Amino acid sequence: MIAAATLLRLGLGMIAPDIAPFSLYFPAILLAALLGGWRAGAAAAAMSAALAWGLFVEPMPANPRPIWISLFNLALNTGVSAAIVAVASSLGALIERLAQSQGALSERNLYYDTLFQTMFEGFALCEATVFTRAA
Repeated sequence: MIAAATLLRLGLGMIAPDIAPFSLYFPAILLAALLGGWRAGAAAAAMSAALAWGLFVEPMPANPRPIWISLFNLALNTGVSAAIVAVASSLGALIERLAQSQGALSERNLYYDTLFQTMFEGFALCEATVFTRAA
């Protein structure tokens, strides 16, 4: 995913050289964290930061910006990437728990459906209620 984002960024850089160096990595980080968890998201974030710094920020002699602006952009990218990884991995965990709950529910429904379909005699549900007198 990061390789695809890098190739796309290189291609877009030829068309629009002023495009932000880190912008195309955010969807790749999001997908990595959703599909692979926080470790995959963190690895994608680290690779994207290294590639963006090495390919699009630091070695470019035509880059008129001072180095502190580039470092600030890198720090901002790292913070946003960390937030994306945290949210996406939490969302991925919630989706996984939902799938497990749905599996358990369908298994329980299958159990009760089988029970009631194979039952040859009737059944009754009785509830006991207790009434107390007010004094």
